[in-house]
Amino acid sequence: MCRRLAQVVFLALGSVAVYPFGHAQVSAIDPEPSSRRINGSSSQSDEKPAPGPEITLAELTFEGNLRLPQATQDQIAAEIQQHQYTGAVDGVVDEIEERTRLGWQNNGYFTVEVSEGSTKVLTSNPVNQRIAVVLRVVEGQQYRLKQITFKNNRVITSFQALRLQFPVQDGDIFDREKISKGFWSLRKVYGDLGYANATFLPDTKVEEVGRTIVLNVDFDEGKLFYVSRVEMLGLDDHALRQALKDLALKPGDAYDSRLITRFLVGRPFPKDDCSVPSYIPNIDDRAGTIALTFDFRVCLPHKPPTYRGSFSGNSAKVNANTAMAATFSLNSRGTTLSNVSAGVWW
Repeated sequence: MCRRLAQVVFLALGSVAVYPFGHAQVSAIDPEPSSRRINGSSSQSDEKPAPGPEITLAELTFEGNLRLPQATQDQIAAEIQQHQYTGAVDGVVDEIEERTRLGWQNNGYFTVEVSEGSTKVLTSNPVNQRIAVVLRVVEGQQYRLKQITFKNNRVITSFQALRLQFPVQDGDIFDREKISKGFWSLRKVYGDLGYANATFLPDTKVEEVGRTIVLNVDFDEGKLFYVSRVEMLGLDDHALRQALKDLALKPGDAYDSRLITRFLVGRPFPKDDCSVPSYIPNIDDRAGTIALTFDFRVCLPHKPPTYRGSFSGNSAKVNANTAMAATFSLNSRGTTLSNVSAGVWW
């Protein structure tokens, strides 16, 4: 007996986005596609939610006929309680539910259902609330990975090379986070080769007999992309010449995300508190080109955020666009530099 599941969950940059049914496109420009974004608010608008008090999860209790070891449950609860939440309590409880679901799915309970049992506000003032949450957990069955298959992969034809991107072996517990790491590794490998819009469509088949899951990955590799323009903003003439030399990419070259990464994380920048500039690739799918813009007037701290993706379900589309925009353009703050010029390399 085979059942297809249609829930896609991504854990991105510390917030959980849920995409029930259909396709979810993950791109470098928008790591959280316009869909329900759980950040203490269920609004689908791109506007920032109204500020609210910080919410501390003081107590988290799981109820149900649970087989997951108590030590693992305690670890899941502790990790969820470490997060700081803001916004409406209802929205925070939604996020806690999703994080709980992730914890169980990382332990093979792929079809787990999590719902609110009760929520109690323990203390409240204008800047902080402490809450206690009880969640009902229906685990379902624990599944193992039966196999991973690939189709329509023409650029990389070696099954072993593709299979090695997934840090989980056949027969292992089906771990949603490890599967996710495999997809993001595929994205990186294809970005390194210049296939900036390669996408991967996973299809999971749950086999109740044997309690296993088959993961089929369908490739849409797209075309090889070339650099059409390199633009550097906020550098004086000397720094501009050095930066263009360090980048080692010029118009007409095949796009290589490894060179972008090396440029962004492997060289000094003009501000002591600036680790990397804002980077935005402008992708022209029709022309098969990417225009690269580096804005040194908008910098991030020395420790840039790390993209963390998680996948679950039978219909998600993971895009191979470079993750640099997702990593380095979020939460940026503006800085003002004197005697600067804009450099554009056509």
